Amino acid sequence: MKKINYIILFVSLILSTAYAQMRVVDIEFVGNRHISGWELMSALTISKPRWYSPIFGTYPPLSPTALKKDLSTIVAIYRDRGYIDAKTKALIKPIGKDSTKVQIKILIDEGDKYIVSQIKISLPDGFDGYLAHKSLKYNEGDVFSPYRAENSKNMLWRWVADQGYPYAKVSMNWEKADSESSAVVINYDVYPGKKAYIGDITYKGLRNTKVFLLRREITLKRGSPYSYSEIENNKEALYSSGLFKIVSIDLEDTVGQPDTVDIVVSIVERQRGWYGISLDFGSHTEYDLTAKISAEWGHRNIFGNGQSISLKASTEGEILANQQLLSNRFEFVFFEPWTFAVKLPSTLTLYFEPGIKKSPDPWRVQKIG
Repeated sequence: MKKINYIILFVSLILSTAYAQMRVVDIEFVGNRHISGWELMSALTISKPRWYSPIFGTYPPLSPTALKKDLSTIVAIYRDRGYIDAKTKALIKPIGKDSTKVQIKILIDEGDKYIVSQIKISLPDGFDGYLAHKSLKYNEGDVFSPYRAENSKNMLWRWVADQGYPYAKVSMNWEKADSESSAVVINYDVYPGKKAYIGDITYKGLRNTKVFLLRREITLKRGSPYSYSEIENNKEALYSSGLFKIVSIDLEDTVGQPDTVDIVVSIVERQRGWYGISLDFGSHTEYDLTAKISAEWGHRNIFGNGQSISLKASTEGEILANQQLLSNRFEFVFFEPWTFAVKLPSTLTLYFEPGIKKSPDPWRVQKIG
């Protein structure tokens, strides 16, 4: 047995060495009638020859592992377009007398294009079949894709979970309608499990943010039916506040599938303060080349209430012909995400421009706003 293993290892080393010496001069697709060679080529991970390769003679080495992976990728592309029987094979052909330079021919057997002829959903009593079909976002007559069918299964699970069933399970299988037609039947089976309601809501990870800020963004209420989409929407609301870099909303205990599920909101806060410096160059109809220097400091969570402030100062000047100062500006910005206890963002901006005497104007204009 050991002798056989050594022989296999020896042969593998010889083949890998041989492949390593081969250089890919050309890649050609044969049999691709419905997907362009350009699109298939862009999906390959194998090193491809460049336009300058013939000039310098620098052709990429052949990687059998990458080629095998690419063949699977091509099959997946075809299956996603409805060609579920697609097959591929690669032929490696030496070019001329130089056995190290090879051409790769990828042979494609597309097969027939399949359409969804029927969608069946097995639902318990009390569920709306029309809404269940609508949640799939997949219709009879659409091009069949096993990946889209899998995604539609997840969409159906989400719809069931939104009815208050966090323990729901959905299974999906598909089969060819018959041997004579290019049609597929998709079957979904729904097992909702127990209905559950929201229990206690606890918050973790708060360091500088007050808990009321999270509570005003969370729409989940104790005693309301569980909803997966509502949890996801609450998560998005917390992210959109700009205060947190990580947000998770999880069920505390689902092992025993309780009727009341407690919610844990865990967050990781972003750094509250920030600063920045920028240097910009430009031109103006009245002046030569100009340069503008800006500096800014801000705080995105004052006193943990979610409001933010920023201070910005900038100065601009002409740097070639006259080398003169053109303007100075100081700015204060206050941002309130909830105005009068309503989710209505508002911004207050105060600025001061002291004014500068500059050519050709002999006067100075101050601006306050």
